[in-house]
Amino acid sequence: MAFFRRKNTEPVVLPELEKYYDAERRERSGLAWLLAFVSIAAVALILIGMFFGGRWLYRTLTTDDKPKTAVVQNDPKTPGTTTPKSDSNVDTSPKPDTTPPPATTPPVTPPASSPAAPSSSTTTLSNTGPTSVVSYFILTTLIGTLLYRMKLRNSVR
Repeated sequence: MAFFRRKNTEPVVLPELEKYYDAERRERSGLAWLLAFVSIAAVALILIGMFFGGRWLYRTLTTDDKPKTAVVQNDPKTPGTTTPKSDSNVDTSPKPDTTPPPATTPPVTPPASSPAAPSSSTTTLSNTGPTSVVSYFILTTLIGTLLYRMKLRNSVR
């Protein structure tokens, strides 16, 4: 049966070759399933490796190597002594209280007419979350689909 004005072209196969082609199709389907499962497993391993590799790379590039300082509290039971908060990564030896007194002078702000004056309005960060990525993906997909359909429509004529 010819659809869309196409000619019905069925290949003519000799009866002797029909048995050969049937056996070949059965062998190929098993191999095709095996190849599909191996491909899916390989893609899954690559994606998992990329995820954990990217995570490791991000953590190594963004961590700061500053030494951690101990946080101490004044012990209310015994005045003049300090007890450190429990943290396994922090030095727990008591340290004398050496915090400077708070500054009493207010900071000086330049006049508003000065070009170096900071603006009083707060600045907001640009929104580059997953919403913009999804919208770009959808927009690109729609444009590609429309261009492909236009190409198909022109090639049929």
